[in-house]
Amino acid sequence: MSRVRLPGAAGVRTAVAVALLVALALATNGHYLLKVVRFRAAYEWPNLTTYYENRFAALRRLLPRHGVVGYVSDRPDSDREYFLTQYALAPVLLDRGGLHAVVVGNFFDPATALAIAAPMRLVLVRDLGDGVMLFRGPGM
Repeated sequence: MSRVRLPGAAGVRTAVAVALLVALALATNGHYLLKVVRFRAAYEWPNLTTYYENRFAALRRLLPRHGVVGYVSDRPDSDREYFLTQYALAPVLLDRGGLHAVVVGNFFDPATALAIAAPMRLVLVRDLGDGVMLFRGPGM
């Protein structure tokens, strides 16, 4: 008959320390994995295009079927938002700036909209919510 050898105090401490280290590693990596999955889900291209299509759907119905309209934003240097808005409103073409009779506003902080629009002599025609606005501009 063989004897079962019980570990001493040092063996128990080592086993507990290893178990805690493994649990900590799993928790940290699990947390990181969840962050990555959530980030990808929020910023994947198909989700963004769908989001922009839905966000600009009401405005799309108010615009002419084709032609060029102005585009203003509180993120004027962001090509990403500009191209996503262009995609959502196609075949209407967007021209950055307010020198058109019709101007589309894409604002992430709607409180800044009128301050940005005023120097360009843009008049708010309709606030469609979620930072989407339609302006009347001075024309070309």
